[in-house]
Amino acid sequence: MQGNFPRGFPAREDIPPSRAIRYGLIAGAILIVLALFTTTVVQVDATEACAVTRFGEVTGVAGPGLHVRVPGVTQYRCFRTATTYYEVLEEGAGATQADYTSGPVDGVTIDGQQLLLTFNVRYRVDSTRVDDIYENIGKTPGEINERVVTFHSRSISRQIANTKRADELYLGNLAVISAEMRDAIAPRFTEAGLILEFFELKRPNFSDAYEQAIESRQIAEVQIEQRRQEALVAEQEAERVRNQAQGEADATVIRAQGEALGLAETGRAVRENPEILELERIRALTSANVVYVPSSGILPILDLGAGGAAPADAAAPAPTTAPVPEPPVTPTPEA
Repeated sequence: MQGNFPRGFPAREDIPPSRAIRYGLIAGAILIVLALFTTTVVQVDATEACAVTRFGEVTGVAGPGLHVRVPGVTQYRCFRTATTYYEVLEEGAGATQADYTSGPVDGVTIDGQQLLLTFNVRYRVDSTRVDDIYENIGKTPGEINERVVTFHSRSISRQIANTKRADELYLGNLAVISAEMRDAIAPRFTEAGLILEFFELKRPNFSDAYEQAIESRQIAEVQIEQRRQEALVAEQEAERVRNQAQGEADATVIRAQGEALGLAETGRAVRENPEILELERIRALTSANVVYVPSSGILPILDLGAGGAAPADAAAPAPTTAPVPEPPVTPTPEA
């Protein structure tokens, strides 16, 4: 063949491969490496945990990170370990952010009232038990929610509601009933490898007739309570008036007792010291206004003051004319 070409024509082995061919070979090699990497390496997210199987048999648990597997031999069955939301809603309820939802739970109270229960549940998968969950509970998160969360939360909440009176559920403290339900549901979740984080019972729905009757009774109870409060206020006011009157009466008695005690002490002092009377008389005279009235006429009133002396500028009494004596009667001699 070489002899058929002109002299100096290059042979095939002497022609260098084209640049496109080189690039194609490099790209092919990269694809092969990537394919091998994706089939032999598994990345587990931070919010996941995986059950590791070899030829279909569970052999362990893989946490977040990169893990090597043998294609066709080793498989990773992953579950979400972050919080999952399950909500039981009323019929026709609007949009919700829950991961799983279902309709209300029907039940009958211990006193025969029909009701519908709604509630919220938050739970997560125990990352250390995903191998047991995959092998015995469910192969997918949806199966786990249906077989554990939905089944136990609905059945247990119905059982507990059936032991309550209607007014307990409609008017009572739901936090206490929610806690009772949560305490009964949590062990069932734990047995299945789930962790119950939150359970909240919403206000149950009863028939319209029952709810109207309850509302009417509430209004009557409010009115009764208002009257009771008014009566209590009136009683408190009456008690205050009684206490005030009693206080005034007690004060009067105390004052009278004090005065009587004072008089008794004064009498005792006078009996023991008679000179007290003279002292008190002198004290009264020195502090009183003295008026002198002569027997022969009326004099102006003189204010001698506390010291018993007339003031210096007091006018002297006007002199009075001495009465003229009548002439003596001369006796007439008898005839």
